[in-house]
Amino acid sequence: MLPENQYSILFMKHCLGFILLFIAFTNSCDHLPTSRGNQTENVVDSFCQAYFQYQFEHAMAFTTIESHKWLKYAASNVHQEDVDMLNSQQTGPSIDIEEVVTPENDTIGYALVTVNNYLVMDIIGEVGHIRDNVQYRLDMVKKDGKWKIKLNGLPREERK
Repeated sequence: MLPENQYSILFMKHCLGFILLFIAFTNSCDHLPTSRGNQTENVVDSFCQAYFQYQFEHAMAFTTIESHKWLKYAASNVHQEDVDMLNSQQTGPSIDIEEVVTPENDTIGYALVTVNNYLVMDIIGEVGHIRDNVQYRLDMVKKDGKWKIKLNGLPREERK
């Protein structure tokens, strides 16, 4: 039989062990995505925020390497008048993610987004104009366990 003092020490060691185990477990959970949808929606939202505000270099972080040529092409078609128009806007574009489809056991998906208050530059050589309620379909691929936007051209308006 152990003296009462040793019971207290043994009890405290067990409690300390459980506390350390609990801390280790909760810290390891911080690095896991909370759901599969959050990572893909974050990629879609981040890409859209950058792309539709004409921050093409930042948008590259959310696309496949093969897509970079399209972002460079888009950047090459922005002129000073377009930049002035962007700078004169009081609020930037707003993006609504309508749907993200990334099947569980597949590496191909897509997202549908609706963009409002967006400076559309659809006629070469002319200053862009503001549009609302424009829907785009963005193709996605899963590479190295992460979803990315895959551009096969510049995003085009989806017909409703």
